[in-house]
Amino acid sequence: MICKRLVVLCLLSVMAARGVDFVTSQTAWEYSGEAIGCGNVLAEVAPAPGKEGMYSLKLTFYLTAHAPDWLDVRYVPGVPLDWRQETELSLPYYAEQPGASPWLKITSTNAPGANSSLHEAQVLLDGVPPAMGQWHLLSIALDKPASQKEQVTALSAYLPTRKEFLPIGQPVVFYLGLFPYQPPARPAWPPQRAATLSMTPLWQGPLSDDGWVRVKDHNNQNDHAAEFVAGAAEFVSTVDGWNEFLHSDTAKITLKPNTTYRLQFSYDITQSLAGANARFYSLVRAANTIKADVGWQNWYDAKGSSNSRVVSFTTRENDGYHLVFGIRDRGGIRIRDVALYEMTAKP
Repeated sequence: MICKRLVVLCLLSVMAARGVDFVTSQTAWEYSGEAIGCGNVLAEVAPAPGKEGMYSLKLTFYLTAHAPDWLDVRYVPGVPLDWRQETELSLPYYAEQPGASPWLKITSTNAPGANSSLHEAQVLLDGVPPAMGQWHLLSIALDKPASQKEQVTALSAYLPTRKEFLPIGQPVVFYLGLFPYQPPARPAWPPQRAATLSMTPLWQGPLSDDGWVRVKDHNNQNDHAAEFVAGAAEFVSTVDGWNEFLHSDTAKITLKPNTTYRLQFSYDITQSLAGANARFYSLVRAANTIKADVGWQNWYDAKGSSNSRVVSFTTRENDGYHLVFGIRDRGGIRIRDVALYEMTAKP
């Protein structure tokens, strides 16, 4: 797919932004890559090539096998972005190798279609990837109706993992954005006595049918459900696909719209992952839609590993939010010590 409008200007020593930035000195820290069965992509803040004192979001794609999938780098703002007044997307861009360029994708709650895409197109200039080894300033039109730009939910850059797009065993590197270095803005955590947020427990205790639903429907491709053992939920997936195995019960654990929560849990890996797209994952989903998902996490530990995870998320205006634990493709896991807190401002 080719952008309707893609203007490339040569960059001088400092580039002035035109339109809303795809990546900034602060959002660059929040872009995250992923690892899947056929490779990985790393997102990191790094010195910008040929621009002394300037930094960029460096993307390194690395493939170990070809597969009908893609490697994705994503930024999901805590609160949807209001771009109703924006008409252009600005992106300083640099490629280390010829003949390749990523796709840019922007999703928005009100954008039509199954993917809710406000924009999705490969970075091209005159029908081909922009020349390597030099900076370009991409100005991409955001010409959709203002109503579709009111709640931008994610920005991403991705490459398909098929053989015509990525080589095996060779890093493919791009730089997105150009900005002075600024350390990430990180609030103190965990909250101290002087903090402005308080934590109200919503769930702490053993996992059981009282508060949790073992998934047995079309969301689980296996012919078996998870089991509760000694206060933990255990599940082994033996088939490929998306396999949700545990939901929080909305009748017992109520997540309110437009509210911030903190989820923490521990896990033990009982079977290593297998499959082209394999991963362990969790998320928070509203009733009857995947367009308002929040709190996504992926992890890839091997058999015998034990670890803990913490994520804070803010629900949107939807009802029926619930926690989801799953395995894509095959693997085995034990989820335990789940704790969920509502975060509220102190008076």
